Amino acid sequence: MLIRKEVWEKQLPRINLGACLAIRNQRVLLIDLDPQGMATAGLGRSMVPKKGIYAAMMDGQRILDHIQGTELDNFYLCPCSPELAGAEVELVKMENREKKFKETIAPVKNHFHFILIDCPPSLGFFNDKCLDSGRYHSYTCSVRVFLHGRNTSSFKHF
Repeated sequence: MLIRKEVWEKQLPRINLGACLAIRNQRVLLIDLDPQGMATAGLGRSMVPKKGIYAAMMDGQRILDHIQGTELDNFYLCPCSPELAGAEVELVKMENREKKFKETIAPVKNHFHFILIDCPPSLGFFNDKCLDSGRYHSYTCSVRVFLHGRNTSSFKHF
């Protein structure tokens, strides 16, 4: 699931969806790939240096070592850490950077029914690689599009 929008407009639907799926006995992992860390904060966690998706993706640590439980059974978080802010720049120099995220989450794909990914609010490298790594995608559109009376006919095809 990829949702691009403003702060909290994308995290809350993802957190709520994860919680609803978990309540229905589906194992859910939420990966906070947004350097702002709002999904991490929304689940009551703090960003801790060298703990989270950055360490798994950039330092070669096992992603399983960075997954935390939440207050709900079946709902898990791989949090953001402060170093994630510079990860896109670091990835430019790496070989096989296009496969880095997909390879990072590969060991846990079969442990969860759903993996929800909170991406940065820009169309950068992380968003592109998240699209490559998923089977299904979901997009959230800003309500401002409808409030300002813009042409919404393009949304009919989604």
